[in-house]
Amino acid sequence: MSQESVRVAVVEDDLLVRKAVARLLSSVGFDVSVFASAEEFLVRVDQSHPTCVLADVHLPRLSGLDLAAVLRELNRQLPFVFITADDSVANSDAMLRSGAACLTKPFEEERLLSALVRASATAV
Repeated sequence: MSQESVRVAVVEDDLLVRKAVARLLSSVGFDVSVFASAEEFLVRVDQSHPTCVLADVHLPRLSGLDLAAVLRELNRQLPFVFITADDSVANSDAMLRSGAACLTKPFEEERLLSALVRASATAV
């Protein structure tokens, strides 16, 4: 799957991080949709048709992990890459059980891109 065909949904409440990540991903050919909350993403998921989701673990109200659980309950099997500023969360049992990659902020651009390519390769 080429990067041009990968649709990444970025779910991040921090405007500056959301914009920076979207610019980076767009600059290397990903098709990017941005969402300020998990709730906003859930309302628009059917219109954005993401290949994979890049979500902050700590979002207001519904967390990134909660978002992944809701999508599973809705039978939407989307691969996730999580980002967090909390190093302990990145290594938590919940994160490891999710099977998703988790990057600690600040992360290297190459690590993010590699994680998204790997995640998109598992998309059904």
